[in-house]
Amino acid sequence: MEIRQKNNTSPPVKIGIIGAGRGGSELLKLSEVVNQVTITCICDINPSAPGIIEAARREIPVYTSLLDMIREQPMDWLINVADTSVTQRFLLTRDLEGITVIDGQIAELGWRILLNMYEHVKSMLDVQHLDDKKQKIFYTIAWAVISELAASARPLQDELMHIAFNDPLTDLYSRRILIEFIDWEIRRYQRVSTPFSLAILDIDNFKSVNDRFGHHAGDAVLTELARILKKSIRSNDLVGRYGGEEFVVVLHATELAAASVIAENIRATVEKNLNTPDGQPV
Repeated sequence: MEIRQKNNTSPPVKIGIIGAGRGGSELLKLSEVVNQVTITCICDINPSAPGIIEAARREIPVYTSLLDMIREQPMDWLINVADTSVTQRFLLTRDLEGITVIDGQIAELGWRILLNMYEHVKSMLDVQHLDDKKQKIFYTIAWAVISELAASARPLQDELMHIAFNDPLTDLYSRRILIEFIDWEIRRYQRVSTPFSLAILDIDNFKSVNDRFGHHAGDAVLTELARILKKSIRSNDLVGRYGGEEFVVVLHATELAAASVIAENIRATVEKNLNTPDGQPV
């Protein structure tokens, strides 16, 4: 049986890889034999990981900082085959506008399919290793499977991540995300001295809103406050619900003086636009 590749005139998919262990190494092999794929960069904290060594041999840029990699290298896809925090990877998509991020269960599933297919083909052919011709056929089929898997599963992954990381009432980021993001900003500050500030917001006498108008009205006030906060922050900032009527805004690259101005603008906007059901300002 002869397998023929379709003519494909579209440019190759530029891929960045997180993780240079066995998963990253297999993706590097795939890019050598499948002309629809180009690996533009790879990131791993272990400089002696096999994928890092292989990438250096092929003069593919290697990184220990993921943020540096995604800001410096072109890519269409970012594939994560490392065991790093899912929440941190999710937050990084703020820096990945227009890039397909494949991680979590989808990356794990694709990686397992690739390994299982490879072992199954070797078993069928009763060989320890595939020769160059069979390897090219195998990786071409594997790439088609991974591409279809990513396209089909991405909407489900987005929905699951939204449920996991967002507050169900206000749709702001959850307390868990706030803590992760603050930790990320602290480590960024320690690395490159980029300042940041926190604005902690609390509704005065919120219990009286619930007592007078009921919890449904209280929820409506919280939801409207969330809408105001979303409109009041900059694209690099992050706002989340810490708990109850408490909210936190993380102000990226912002010193105290500028943070005070932003916080006062938010306070004044809320005073002007947020009201109880009888029209009184909150």
